Amino acid sequence: ITAVGAGYEQRMAAVKSVTGLADDAIKKLADDGSAAAKKYGFTLQDTGAAMETLARTGIDSADKLNAILTPALLLAGSQNANLEDSTETLAAAMQAFQLDLSKSGEVADTFAGALAASPLNMERLKDAMKMAAPAAASLGMSVQQVTNEIAAFHVVGLQGSLAGTTFRGALLEVDKAARAATGPVGEALQGWTAESEGLTGAIKRLNDAGVSTGIVMEQFGNRAGPGMAQMMALGSDAMKEVAAR
Repeated sequence: ITAVGAGYEQRMAAVKSVTGLADDAIKKLADDGSAAAKKYGFTLQDTGAAMETLARTGIDSADKLNAILTPALLLAGSQNANLEDSTETLAAAMQAFQLDLSKSGEVADTFAGALAASPLNMERLKDAMKMAAPAAASLGMSVQQVTNEIAAFHVVGLQGSLAGTTFRGALLEVDKAARAATGPVGEALQGWTAESEGLTGAIKRLNDAGVSTGIVMEQFGNRAGPGMAQMMALGSDAMKEVAAR
């Protein structure tokens, strides 16, 4: 057994330990992973590491591991991205938005589109989604909405974890203002929901109502206010253009 082969076997042993899969299931998974690595141009070591990463997120069946592994490989390959980053980002999104793993390919395609349409790269997307996804999912937003809006944040220079933190803060402030429905910001946002309109819709409402960025910055505070002002300056039409690319 070569050093590479031995390394792959060690990874698969770790997958077995984490998942509790039987020997025959692990052998088939190892064979499928080896074939996928060859087909999509990745090393056995990287592919084994990706499977171990997926297993440690709680994916504990061979079918489920295979369902997400191929989209992760395709995503990393299409973007010339680090496979571990692609795997972690895809798995985390599936969990945060409680999506069936059969949708992994669709989510990977969404990620690829956002990366192509903006200054995003996989590392920045991973860091941004880590901060943004839980709050967005709790308010009913889809992974597609969040990914496209995170891409728009990168267009104005807010990147990685800063984009995610600013997005989360702005989203929560918009939700709070919409529920209160008082003052210039609240009145403009009355009836708004994250699920139906996202931040793009909130920005359109604020701009259409003529609410100044100064008022928004004062109400949203130092963490979310400046970023929201930048997005208002970009405008909802430009955000939609990013999503449509």
